[in-house]
Amino acid sequence: MERCVVTGASGLVGHQLTEMLAANGRRVVAWQRSAPRPHLSSAGNSIEYRSFELGSAADADVEQALAGVDAFIHCAWDMHSGAWDEIQRINVHGSIAWFQAAARAGVKKLIFISSVSAYPGCRSKYGRSKLQVEDAVMRLAGVSVRPGIVYGDPSAGVYGRLCRSTNASIVPLIDGGRQRMLTIHREDLAAAIERLLVDYQRWKGRVLVIGHPQLVTMRGLLVDIARARGRSLRFVNVPGGAVMLALRTAEAMGLRLQFRSDSLVTLRGPEPVVDTRVLDELGVPLRAFAP
Repeated sequence: MERCVVTGASGLVGHQLTEMLAANGRRVVAWQRSAPRPHLSSAGNSIEYRSFELGSAADADVEQALAGVDAFIHCAWDMHSGAWDEIQRINVHGSIAWFQAAARAGVKKLIFISSVSAYPGCRSKYGRSKLQVEDAVMRLAGVSVRPGIVYGDPSAGVYGRLCRSTNASIVPLIDGGRQRMLTIHREDLAAAIERLLVDYQRWKGRVLVIGHPQLVTMRGLLVDIARARGRSLRFVNVPGGAVMLALRTAEAMGLRLQFRSDSLVTLRGPEPVVDTRVLDELGVPLRAFAP
């Protein structure tokens, strides 16, 4: 029976993946910040929980915990880190250390959950830091997955923040909401990752952009979310340059914001490019966005 470690098991992607792998008969060890607790998957299979925090665990402890593991799937990411040195220490160096420990422990399958924000030439700190970890995973012949906006839980992740934004009677749209977004349902993403495990030799050493090839504008996405909630929205157009100036001014004053200037850099970047041949090769049906 394949033994898998999933980091960030309390997060949107990690939780879904942990449940799916356990339900399909794998032994799952779920790493998360909170204290370990016994848990049964929805299928009644046992999931072992371990307490590990990205960027803080000793290398020797991590390597020992990965002994006898077949697959290491890294979903964890500290989204509270804002300063570049903090992002480097916790997310970049912490993630790379875990992958290197997995390689030393003899783990044969290494998968990194990156982001569609990561691409050559990206300007956001989030994208650049993800790209650094991708490079390290590539050197270890692992697989990096760049999903679009993961939806399926209106209370979690970027999608959760978008859902909450539709509570307002008037919603600001940066640059008219023309940005086209890549989306993927959390169950489809988990199924795609499981497919990578099954046919790992075919995918090792590759970086995959995964999401439904039909992109959705930010405006359209918010309209669909509001409609599903029985609401109608009024929008006000806000120039992206003015928003960027306001965000950077607030950040310079030491304010912690829900929406950061770095997120706006990502939002105003080039639209995602999906290779449909890769999706066909992967063979996992991806549903079009529907809240």
